[in-house]
Amino acid sequence: MDHLRWNLVQTVIERLPARMMELTQDKNRYFALLQAYLSRGVEMIEADTLVVELNANDQRRLQNNWDEFADAAVPDKQLLLAEDPIQTIGGLRLRTTDNLIRLDQTFEGRLERLEDRLYQVIVERLLPPPRSDMSL
Repeated sequence: MDHLRWNLVQTVIERLPARMMELTQDKNRYFALLQAYLSRGVEMIEADTLVVELNANDQRRLQNNWDEFADAAVPDKQLLLAEDPIQTIGGLRLRTTDNLIRLDQTFEGRLERLEDRLYQVIVERLLPPPRSDMSL
């Protein structure tokens, strides 16, 4: 039974990259998520100016209206769009201009940091707890 449960969890984990790719195609939901990542990330780094690193696709989509996008997420900080894209499915990386502090808010980075909690949530959703009243 444990082996079956583990296989179910692994199947969900293996499907995550495809689901993340789907999310990046839904511009409204994905850009709202990016802004939330920006907002939360900026709270963690005490600096007035930060550099935001995106993948090539996101960089291309946001390049022309970056200032408006960034101001909507974090109006009181200066967020610079990095020149060079990063390799990621989605999300972003934040860093100080001197590169001494970095925060990985990419999908892959968040998956790695939240792995234990993710497994727990998957198990809770896929496999309900056993019932205590087994009366027939």
